[in-house]
Amino acid sequence: MLCAVMLIARKAPDAIEWRNRRIYQLVTDRFASLDETPCKDLTKYCGGTYQGIIAKLDYIKNLGFNAIWISPHVEQVDNSTSAYHGYWASDFFKSNKFFGTDEELQLMIEEAHKRDIWVMADVVYNHVGRCHQDFSKLDLSCQVTFPLLEHYHTGNCHDDWDCSLAGLPDLNQTNEYVSKTLIEWAEYLIDFYGFDGFRIDTVKWINHDWWKTLRPHTPWYNVGEVWDVTYERLAAYMKPDEVYAVLNYPLSCRMNDAIYNSGNSMGVFWEYFNQAQEAMDAVGSNPADMGVFLENHDNPRFLHFSGDKTAYRNALCISQTWIGVPITYYGAEQDMDGGNDPDCRRPLWHYGYNQQAPEYLFLQKINKMRAKFDFTNMDQKMLIAENNFLVFSRGKQFVVATTNSGSGSGQISRSVDTQFEANAKVCNIFDGQCTNVGGNGKLQITLNGGEPAIYVRERDL
Repeated sequence: MLCAVMLIARKAPDAIEWRNRRIYQLVTDRFASLDETPCKDLTKYCGGTYQGIIAKLDYIKNLGFNAIWISPHVEQVDNSTSAYHGYWASDFFKSNKFFGTDEELQLMIEEAHKRDIWVMADVVYNHVGRCHQDFSKLDLSCQVTFPLLEHYHTGNCHDDWDCSLAGLPDLNQTNEYVSKTLIEWAEYLIDFYGFDGFRIDTVKWINHDWWKTLRPHTPWYNVGEVWDVTYERLAAYMKPDEVYAVLNYPLSCRMNDAIYNSGNSMGVFWEYFNQAQEAMDAVGSNPADMGVFLENHDNPRFLHFSGDKTAYRNALCISQTWIGVPITYYGAEQDMDGGNDPDCRRPLWHYGYNQQAPEYLFLQKINKMRAKFDFTNMDQKMLIAENNFLVFSRGKQFVVATTNSGSGSGQISRSVDTQFEANAKVCNIFDGQCTNVGGNGKLQITLNGGEPAIYVRERDL
């Protein structure tokens, strides 16, 4: 396959370069359609395409994001129109025809690059799609890249890595052909399409030895899905010689629980911050490379549990400013609701692309603020984490203050030690109100009506 195309070796950005990126995660089939036909069945393809993404790249850029993470793009099993999500691969070296051609995918990436938007591929090394829904036998008749029984784990499973996930054919990376082909495919995505990095699916379902085999061939930014709420489990994969970075699932769960359920104290954020730092230090990694997110394609959206949009803004504020690479799920800017998948994957054209929507403007302000600073080596310091009040700083550049009190709550005011210099004039990016830091470096932080605040020195605005 690779001999049939002319590839030019390309250097993709590494993890440190990605620290200054702000990622917008989109489901390709649900983000943008040129004809915007209403979707009546969320279990089937709804009509989103690469051409639709191209038409909305300026919408993403104006929102302030400079990277997008798209759905897995490879050709899917052909027995069902339910593979709109992209996780049921058949031919690894061909694009999903429902999304567009290889040339249209290349064009989309080129158009994104013209706008300084990097594009992250979603890659699946663990499994392929089922050719039929009969789970009693392993039918490989629809598989193009891995058509032989020897390419799969077929015995009794002993660990996660040799078990079938959701009944999907499980690739055997100890097979020489499978390992070699997956490595070639990874390099092909960068060289042929021009992707800038990878989000890796189902990381903990593949053994550690193979991640070490893959790493020298994929030196660019890889952020993996290790769906676990313990930092020790995440750190086991987040090593310089393995996946390198992972998604911060423990923090995501904590943000949801503590914000939409205000009975849960925000004090645990301090504990989670320390746990992450200790776990990453132990394996020689940096929390600054983790992917930080509030919502994604696998879980109900925040507004499904709580219709409180003030609480939502507090949760978004944390996810956009916590140490790590921020990832925002499409539709957050339009207050998209949705329960378990596929309901959390509704078409955005059902909501519209209003660039004056409250959350669009809210996220835009945070992204514009982030664009002013270099996050390459910016640390995080916890300042307050108590029952209904969380304050932390990022370097000496800004201070974030949030609450889980919700809309309609009263005023919260605290005097907080900060890293701002004495007597500096600082302003809240959301309401424009400014105040002076005290001569002792203390800042009087005031939250009104449950709204969050981000304080930046006036000269940095």
